[in-house]
Amino acid sequence: NQYIVRCLFLNLLFLFDVAANLLVTMAMLPSLAPAQQGQPRIQEQSLVIVYENINSMKAVHVDAKARYDNRYGSFPQKDWIGLPFGSKVRATGGSRGWVYLLAPTPDLWSLVLRHRTQILYIADISMVCMYLELCPGAVVLESGTGSGSLTHSLARAVAPSGHVYSFEHHLERANEAAAEVRSNGLASCVTIRHRDVEGCGFPCGQGQTGEGEQGKGSCATIGMDGDGLRMDGTRSEADGGSTCGGDKEVGKGEGCGRVQDGGSEIQQQGGAGKEDGSDAGRDDELNLAGKADAVFLDLPAPPKVIPSAAICLKPNGRLCSFSPCIEQVQNVCRALELAGFTDILTVECLLRTHEVRAERIDTLKRPPPSTQQHQQEQREHPGSAKRARVDTKEGDLQLQDAAPAASADAVGPEEVGKDEDAAHNNEGAGEE
Repeated sequence: NQYIVRCLFLNLLFLFDVAANLLVTMAMLPSLAPAQQGQPRIQEQSLVIVYENINSMKAVHVDAKARYDNRYGSFPQKDWIGLPFGSKVRATGGSRGWVYLLAPTPDLWSLVLRHRTQILYIADISMVCMYLELCPGAVVLESGTGSGSLTHSLARAVAPSGHVYSFEHHLERANEAAAEVRSNGLASCVTIRHRDVEGCGFPCGQGQTGEGEQGKGSCATIGMDGDGLRMDGTRSEADGGSTCGGDKEVGKGEGCGRVQDGGSEIQQQGGAGKEDGSDAGRDDELNLAGKADAVFLDLPAPPKVIPSAAICLKPNGRLCSFSPCIEQVQNVCRALELAGFTDILTVECLLRTHEVRAERIDTLKRPPPSTQQHQQEQREHPGSAKRARVDTKEGDLQLQDAAPAASADAVGPEEVGKDEDAAHNNEGAGEE
């Protein structure tokens, strides 16, 4: 009876321990649920980076009625909705293909965006952001926008309280870049404007409004002649300059995007202003004088823009110009010195990739000759007292005859005398 009682008591203790563990687990579940619910998940029209392999990625806006087809199979996008980013999905129809659904980042966006112009990649972008000393809350000016690769990385560096003002002289590219920025959720910290910065400079309130010598509403243009920079706001026809006056009709992509007599210059050039649903807005209300922490230039003639960039920069602000040729670098350095910049540095960024893998190299070596063979060779060639083995690059062993050693016993007395006379003559020649 005592044995039975002890067994029942031990069983009760075991059941009590199990019940206590279950209660602790149930108490922890509510604290884990918010973490799982807070994970970002794929929704309708979400931007997803479809990862096929390291060299193949695509940007897809999720549509429940569409399918994603590639060489690995077919993937219904409706199955992606509700999954967390980073999920691995498999193709339907018996295919063994799979893809990863990655969350968009500026680095991935640079690899999948549609190239309207040549772009900067991760190596150059990281160096630019580091030397510009970007941080949250900074204000950055960029010209030109191009495909928007750098614009997204600048926005990430200054978010959430900073701002990026990007200017593009080509109207269609400006509108496409503005649409992508809005679609990618960066409209709160990125402003894209259609403006010819080379011809009109940054919007800094210097000669943008009022009566000018070259027409109503002409804005200041910066040029370079043979004697250096001209910062007086005018350019002669000999310098190849052009004004941005509202009364003067300019070609597409060459205006400043300013409002002139009730209509924006974008509209005058055949584009649509923001009143007509344009993505790239006007810059008539902008005055960035003394507000920028950093400026980035990627233009054919950056020296024309440096004076207006100096006006927009705060004290101790930084300017970076991306130039493809050394002649352009020389002109930029000269313009920076004339504009009062200090600590000018020129850097070339080269990226080299390495592939690390393990390989086994087998060398073929012949076995050394046997003792009997060696003795037989000595009998056949008695003058070869020494044999030297030479290892070739192929790993074969070759036998090289050593020069027979000459001994005094094997040489006659006449030959010995001749050798002594020759040595004596050589010594005399050396003394002379």
